[in-house]
Parts: sequence; structure tokens; C-alpha cells
Amino acid sequence: MLRSALPQAVRALSTTASSSSAIRVVQSTSHNVHANLAYEDKLFEECVKDRRSALYLWSNDPAVVIGKYQNPWLECNLPYMAANGIALSRRRSGGGAVYHDRGNLNCTFIVPQAIIERKYHLDILAAAINDEWGLSVAVNERHDLVLNGKKISGSAFKMSGKTASHHCTLLLNSQLEPLRQSLRSGLTGAITSRSVASVRSSVMNLANVQPMSVDDMCAVVAEGYQAAYGARCAPELVDPLQQMAAIADSYNEFTTWEWQRGSPAFTFKQSYESPAGPVTILIDVDTKSRITRAATIPAIAAVDEALRHCRFHEHDLLAASKPLLAAHPWLHTLATTIGP
Repeated sequence: MLRSALPQAVRALSTTASSSSAIRVVQSTSHNVHANLAYEDKLFEECVKDRRSALYLWSNDPAVVIGKYQNPWLECNLPYMAANGIALSRRRSGGGAVYHDRGNLNCTFIVPQAIIERKYHLDILAAAINDEWGLSVAVNERHDLVLNGKKISGSAFKMSGKTASHHCTLLLNSQLEPLRQSLRSGLTGAITSRSVASVRSSVMNLANVQPMSVDDMCAVVAEGYQAAYGARCAPELVDPLQQMAAIADSYNEFTTWEWQRGSPAFTFKQSYESPAGPVTILIDVDTKSRITRAATIPAIAAVDEALRHCRFHEHDLLAASKPLLAAHPWLHTLATTIGP
């Protein structure tokens, strides 16, 4: 991509800084999703302070990362994830849920300008991939990268003051069955919420059409980024887990149940078979994912009272309903369906 094609705000940035200081390319050696997201926060703040642009490259062990305004019970299969060691995390930007593993590369572009063309960095990625491997990757109207009609990358954006962040995924050689299972909620008909819903798309791995590794893609993306910005820099390898003192606040927040599960308030409604006949339960859940009201139909006062003020969480619900399980075994199904 020619430097003249840069958005004006980015072009101004690269002309006012020396080629040695205008940009940074940072690659994480950690695969811990919470640490990588916390380091992204740190890098963002450094770019705000230094008025520099940065590219951050990172890859995680299996995880689902949801958008800031999403409901994890609607976006994920939490019981499946817990049974298969797949982490849940929530990022600070909006957008939809994405599956990560070591066959997926995450790219974060940080620009110290409030106005940035959202498509620009996707054009950098598409051009770099197409030039290197002779493919026909394109950007669609939803700011996804697509190849042969299938999605290989999704994006999310964040603005803070005069700094913009755009991060996206690249499916290189991800495990698609865990991806599909992790992003297939079993509660979509049971929950009513105003949370942001993901848009489901058919996906594919780039390695299906062109063998490549995450390291190969890191090198190609870093080169394309530097060429587009008309500046050079030495890539920085960092291990966020070795910088815990600098990222502790963000890391600790990202690992809390309240951050991961906290969602716009929602209502859960489900029917079960019990020894006394069918029973329906309605549960109101607040923004901290705690139950504010439980109402059974027909009314079972002991159940309604036991569940009120619990976290909407398998272990908490089982503990609260333990004295009632013998008479109401459907409570066990309720709890395990919700998951941890």
C-alpha cells in the first residue's frame, strides 16, 4: 500500500515523528489471554503518552473473548468450555465473541488520533497477505476479512480520548470444532437481554488454502504495517507475565468473575419436569450477574427465596438449593445448564 493512501490523521503522525520513533511492533511470547489483554491496556496507555502508533501481535491458549457489552450465557457454551479447559475473557472494546487458540493470530493497531478510518488497517492486512501468498483476501461491509466467501477475521474498535484501537483476529490453523462448540449457546431461547449479539458467519482457516504458521503471519503483518506507515522499527518481544507489576490492575480485573460475567441486566426463563409436575422458573439477573428475583410457576416459596441474591453460577445455585434437591431435582439441571 502506498504511503499516499494513508488516512490524513495517520499521515500527519508519521511525518512529524522520526522513522525510528513513529511506530512500534510488539509481539507477545505469552499465551495467557488475560495477560495479553492486560498488556494491550499498558501499550495503549504508552501510545497515548508518547503519541506513537503501535502494532501488537499476540496468540492465546484456547479461550473465548467476548465484547464489553455482551452476555456470556448467550454467546458461549460455558459448560462445554469448562469441561474442555477453554478460558472466558472479556475485552474493553465492543463487538462480538471470538474463539482464540494458538492457530489464531490477534493483531491490535493503536493510533494516537481520535479519527481513524476503520477499514485502513484491514486493507494493510489484506494487501500484506495477498502480496505474500497470492490470495484474494478482501474486506467486507462488516469490516471482516473474507476469502472465498468465508470469514477469516473479525474486528472490534475502541476510542478513548484522542487514541483509537482496532484489534482483529486472523484464523490461520485454528481448531474449528472447539470454535463452533464454544460459540454455540444452549440458552438462546431462555434468556431475554439487551446485550450486543454476535453476528454468526461461516469461517475458514487460511492454512486450508496456503500453508502458513503464526510466526510466518507475524513477519508478514509486521512488514506490511511498517511499509504502510513509511517507518521502520525493531520488533519487541515481550512476556506480559514477566511484567506483572505493570499490568496487575488490568490483569486482576480481567480475571474476576464479575468482569467476565457482568452483563446488561437480563431475564432467564425455563421449564422443567419435576415429581409434582411441570415447573417454570423466571430469574431476573442484574448487571453484576446476581439474581435479584426468582419466581417459580406454580409458586415454590422455598426455591424462590433460596435462589434470590445468588450469583447466576452453577456452584452458587447448587449450594443454595442443596437442601431442596431431593424434592426438586430439576434444580440440579438448572444449575448445570447455566454452568460456571
